[in-house]
Amino acid sequence: MFKLLIVKTLLQFLVLILISQWVLGQGWNQGYYQQQQQQQYIQQQNQRIYQQQQQNQQMTRDQTLQNQRIRETTYQNQQKTNSTYKDYNSYKSNNSGSYGNYNSSSYSSSKPVDIENYEDGLADEKKGLDNDAIEAYTKSIKANAEFKDSYKHRAAIYLKQKKYQLALADYDKIVSLEVKNNNQEDLLKAYENRAEANFQLENYASAVSDLNRILLVHTSDNSLLYRRAYSFMKLKDYKNALADIQKMESAQGYTFDSYLLSAEIYQSQGNFTEAVDHYKNAISVNKSAIKPYYSLSALLSKMGDYKQAVEYYTRLLAADPQQADGYYNRAVTFSKTGQVQQANADFGQALQLNENTTVLMYLNGLLYFSEGNLSEAYKELNAALKETGCFFPELVYMAEGDVFSRQNNFLDARNAYQKALEIDSSMARAYTCLGFVEMSLKNYPVAMQRFYRATLLNESDSEPMLGLALSKYYSGDLNGCKDLLKLIPLNTVNKETQPRLTPASTGSLWISDHYADIKAMYARLDHP
Repeated sequence: MFKLLIVKTLLQFLVLILISQWVLGQGWNQGYYQQQQQQQYIQQQNQRIYQQQQQNQQMTRDQTLQNQRIRETTYQNQQKTNSTYKDYNSYKSNNSGSYGNYNSSSYSSSKPVDIENYEDGLADEKKGLDNDAIEAYTKSIKANAEFKDSYKHRAAIYLKQKKYQLALADYDKIVSLEVKNNNQEDLLKAYENRAEANFQLENYASAVSDLNRILLVHTSDNSLLYRRAYSFMKLKDYKNALADIQKMESAQGYTFDSYLLSAEIYQSQGNFTEAVDHYKNAISVNKSAIKPYYSLSALLSKMGDYKQAVEYYTRLLAADPQQADGYYNRAVTFSKTGQVQQANADFGQALQLNENTTVLMYLNGLLYFSEGNLSEAYKELNAALKETGCFFPELVYMAEGDVFSRQNNFLDARNAYQKALEIDSSMARAYTCLGFVEMSLKNYPVAMQRFYRATLLNESDSEPMLGLALSKYYSGDLNGCKDLLKLIPLNTVNKETQPRLTPASTGSLWISDHYADIKAMYARLDHP
């Protein structure tokens, strides 16, 4: 029994050991399985991360290729499209690199670039389809408002089309983008282009502001100095304008541009003597340039130096015989000096080159006047004045004054002559005509003032001297009258001399009208 009990106890103990080992084995297997699952999960996560990294790297490579494509396209088209961006009308036209230059590699934005519309714009621009190009660039800008290359191309086209306000708006945006990019050269180009837009809009103060920024870096750029000097002149800052010209001349000596701009500045100052000298210097440097001939001739005419004015108009026409305005201007100058035949010949030549409706009306008015048809003469002259851009209205007013004078309508005649002087205060014959009008109205002191002013403007003209003598005679100043008659050539009052019909004044006709009084005056004063 005892042995059986021992065996039973050993069997029970053995069973317990086997059960515990089985339980322990099951727990170890389960833990091992869980560990395997965790490792698989970690591997899967790592695989996902790796795949995401690969995708990101591919996107980065795609974006890099896209940007590279933009740069390559820009480089290929830049030289072909650069000519579009240059719109300086004078000195700046010979200097390159002002418009349309950009660096797309400096572009950075989180937004995608509308490369398709941008390239369409480049293609349209190359074909000369500017409006289509503008539309394409605008779509590109709508997709990404920070892509400055589209702004630059669109602004350059706006400049070419003279849509300066639109160009200015684009250049304002470009400047703001370049400030963010902190690229000095691109920023300076943006300032230069914006200065040009402001210049064309006559926003000279704003143009100077941008030019100042550029000239702090490019201190000896003569094209920029020229632009700023011109802007200073328009702002009536003549001191700084001349200072900029001196900087130009110190760098490259005296040039046609520096002489011409100096002349314009001196003329704006009212320093006509210096202006005349500089215009002449400009002509000596470039005898084929038209502008200084025009400006000098007009200034000489304004100064009352009609002889020199005719000389330089003649030199202008020798340089370019097809200049219709040259013939018109010389005809007007001849008219103001009473050289009717020469004036009519020039008017005829000018009309052959370029028919001008106002001039035709004016000449018809003179023809009716010479025929004594005063009502038709007035209709033609009045119609000429109503024409938009009436050509030399001072001459038309003078002719109207002639008509009113012949009608003894001295108040309207006075008004017409005064309007002529408001336009050109150097017209000696207008003062002569006013003197005769005031004398006819018996305003002798005023008449003397008008005649005296005429003699100061044209010392070689005897008609205002004779009018002054008549005014003194009518007012009772016989001694003063006699002294003046000694200075007047006899052929002025020679009865055999035919009265000269002048389109600019009626001086000789006034003498004809007062011939009986002139004869009586000479007889009374015993003057031969």
